[in-house]
Amino acid sequence: MVDILIVDDEISAIEAVQKGIHWDKLAVSSIYTATSMKEAIEQLNKHNIDIMLSDIEMPRGTGLELLQWLKQNKPEVGCIFMTCHADFKYAQKAIQLGSIDYLLKPLNYEEAAKTLKSAIEKVKNEKILRKNSGAWLENKNIVLKQFWKDFFIGDISPDKESLLRYIQGKDIDISLEKNYIPVLVSIKKTSEDITRNERRLIEFAIKNISDELFTIDDVNKEVIEFTENSVLIMFDLNKSLENKDHTQVIKTCCEQLIQVIKVYYKMITICCYIGTQDSIYTMPNQIENMQTIDFNNVAYHQDIFLLSSYRRYSIEYNNASFTKWSEYIQTSKFQDLLSEVKQMLTSENLKKIDRKFLQNFYQDFYFVLIAFSLKNRVFLSELFGDSRSQQIFQNGLTSLADLLRWVEYTISIIKDFVEANEEISNPVDKTKKYIENHISEEISMDDIAQNVHLNPDYLTRIFKKEVGVSISRYIIYRKMDIAKRLLRETDSSIGDIALKVGYYNYSSFNRIFTKFVNMSPQQFKNSHKDGLSSR
Repeated sequence: MVDILIVDDEISAIEAVQKGIHWDKLAVSSIYTATSMKEAIEQLNKHNIDIMLSDIEMPRGTGLELLQWLKQNKPEVGCIFMTCHADFKYAQKAIQLGSIDYLLKPLNYEEAAKTLKSAIEKVKNEKILRKNSGAWLENKNIVLKQFWKDFFIGDISPDKESLLRYIQGKDIDISLEKNYIPVLVSIKKTSEDITRNERRLIEFAIKNISDELFTIDDVNKEVIEFTENSVLIMFDLNKSLENKDHTQVIKTCCEQLIQVIKVYYKMITICCYIGTQDSIYTMPNQIENMQTIDFNNVAYHQDIFLLSSYRRYSIEYNNASFTKWSEYIQTSKFQDLLSEVKQMLTSENLKKIDRKFLQNFYQDFYFVLIAFSLKNRVFLSELFGDSRSQQIFQNGLTSLADLLRWVEYTISIIKDFVEANEEISNPVDKTKKYIENHISEEISMDDIAQNVHLNPDYLTRIFKKEVGVSISRYIIYRKMDIAKRLLRETDSSIGDIALKVGYYNYSSFNRIFTKFVNMSPQQFKNSHKDGLSSR
């Protein structure tokens, strides 16, 4: 449980925050308030405050001044600022001083809750460290990992003053004079069959394997779970090692990691990005560049990229094939279309295909599908409305392999649709025939549509247009017609007749028959007894 201090010179603003946020869901035990810097300091000295949520613009001591006091006297307390300024000129100063985050007024309470939740987790972790160790010495490794995370996500400004303040405040062993080498290991593809928990276990395994494999003699390193899909390795070089080129050693480590993952974790593929040896101040920019390369790496998965030699050569997307693709589909030349697409996406320009190229291709091919649907008077949702199709469509923009899989899948569905309509001169007649052959069963719409090779929604639409009633009502009409004939012409029991027309519950049959015939099955049978006895 944590304690919160809300600081604002307007009491109404404090009350709004108290009422607007569901504090019970954030594991908050106590909420204290203050309307000035002086009152805030009194509360901070009196109570064990964990997080301070403070306005910046206050007449008797600004939030920044309060934060400066906080960092000198209560450095363990986290701080979140509230401000009316959208451009927030104070942001840089606040970050330099070590503010966790800031929120714009009027507060979006849902976003405020998310920010508070993140801050609470961070404060809790640091509180646990202090409680368990009594000193930072035994927990420097954890604190160091947190430093790199804070540094790379922008919580710490990459300037000497801000870094020194953080390092001294946390008492961690980071030298601003040394050089560092970053390595980013990215999970590029995972099997769709693995669960989220399995994925987390795999990510944890990759971190541990990286910790074991990435070793350089006399060089310290930190292996960090950086994002949900990546691990970051930071090599800390001593002065005596800065003149050596460690690239080849790190590249060998990457090759070993890729091979291990290939052998033991076949459901995933990874890619490694090796940064350049440089000062700590360049690290955030290097990480951002490696993430950009990774984002555009849609063709090669199990590969190694060197930031020092990487050059991005993207090819200009040309949509000249758009018209030809449409003609291929309209003339049922599906194999020609697939062959041409494969050639286009697996050519010698493969390394130059980036995410923008994928997006342009996807958009153009999607318009080809729309053109087909318009011409054939069928909605795309009728052809691709199921969950599997939606997943394949969603993954189409993830990688080159997924894009090809999406193209192959869409072509196969369209091909099946065209062939089904060619085979069936009248799908409505075939639907009627299927109903007659399965009249003693519980007939489902999916079974009928699968037999006719048409989307259920599309089949329902054309059936009702031609017959005048829906398929479900037509089934009932046919079952009732057959039931009436059997009641008139046979001496079978009503229960047996109900089974013959697919009703396994006598009450249901009796209710439906009465509704559609305006008399019960027994009444109908009795009214035709004379005709039956004279036969």
